[in-house]
Amino acid sequence: SARDRIKVVCRIRPENKIEKEGNYRRCVEFTDTSIGVECQPESKVSDMIGRHDFTFDRIFGPDSQQVEVFEEVAAPVVKGVLDGFNGTIFAYGQTGSGKSFSMEGVKNHPELKGIIPRMFDYLFECIAQADPDIEFQIKCSYLEIYLEKIQ
Repeated sequence: SARDRIKVVCRIRPENKIEKEGNYRRCVEFTDTSIGVECQPESKVSDMIGRHDFTFDRIFGPDSQQVEVFEEVAAPVVKGVLDGFNGTIFAYGQTGSGKSFSMEGVKNHPELKGIIPRMFDYLFECIAQADPDIEFQIKCSYLEIYLEKIQ
């Protein structure tokens, strides 16, 4: 079923200061489920020149909010975990692409909390509302791999 399959989403981060101040041409066009990347002849990735299209289950644009990403991506995983299934969220991307922001967020800014703190809040909120006779055992692993080393 659709609930059982792996879902692949893409989050496009906002432009950083250098990108905003530089005279860079935007090379990404996207909809809710597809993205087109146009590599120009001056690109350092010469074998990728031209347009390349990719399809995802969902694409979050640069204006997407942390809560929106959580509700669409992570909340269903938590619901599955509470139903007895294992769940995994895997963030992948180059340095500076926004993985830590999406997963962890910004401390002391509730609206900028990432997936991980929101998942714990939601998980324990659901447990608090559950039948008190149900016993829960929760195990969680969180790790970062950087330059092929576990951090």
